[in-house]
Amino acid sequence: MSMKCYRSTSNALKHKNVKFTIICKDINMNFSNLNELHKLVTNIIGTSRLITTSLMDNIEFMENELIGDKYIVYKYRIYLKHRKAYIGVRVITKNNTIISTVFTIGKEVPNDVLNANNLNRYQVYTLSRIESPTPLSYEVPGQRDSPNFIIYRILGQPIVDIQSWRLIIDGLVKKKLVYTYDELMNMRQVD
Repeated sequence: MSMKCYRSTSNALKHKNVKFTIICKDINMNFSNLNELHKLVTNIIGTSRLITTSLMDNIEFMENELIGDKYIVYKYRIYLKHRKAYIGVRVITKNNTIISTVFTIGKEVPNDVLNANNLNRYQVYTLSRIESPTPLSYEVPGQRDSPNFIIYRILGQPIVDIQSWRLIIDGLVKKKLVYTYDELMNMRQVD
C-alpha cells in the first residue's frame, strides 16, 4: 500500500499565514471508528517522515464535517513541543476509507520541524499495513445517511477531563447507571 505526497503553495493561502500545504493522495485505508482513524493518521505521519516526529507533542482530533452524502473531513492538529505552533491536518474520507490528507503548514511553524522543504514533486511512500475492516455500505435509497457522528464545535473546543467525566443514565429507567470513560471504552462494541 502506498501514497503519493507533494507540496503545494497558493497565493490565496499566503493571506491566511500559510507557508504551504502537503497533500497526500491514493491512501485507501479503511477504518471503522475514530480510534482506528487516529492510528491511521499517526501511521501516515510516521511513515511519510514529512514531520520530525521527535518535535511533535501530540495529535489532537478537533472536529469533523460532512461533505455531501458520502464524504467526511476529519480535522486534527499536530501540536509541536515547546512551541506555540501546530500543523493542521485534514483527512478526507469516503465511506470510512481515507482518500487523502492535507497538512497545512503555517508561517509560525519552524523549518526544522519539517522534512518536506524539498518536496516539490510527487514522493511515493509505502504505508505500514494496519489491519482494518472492509468499508461498510451505506446505500439507503431515498435517504441521506452519514456513516459516523459529526462533531461540531461552534462554541470552541470543549475541554473535557476524561478522569472525572461520567455518562449518567437516569430518569425514566428502572435503575440509574453511571459509567466512566474507561468503562465505556472497555465495553464490547457491536454494530
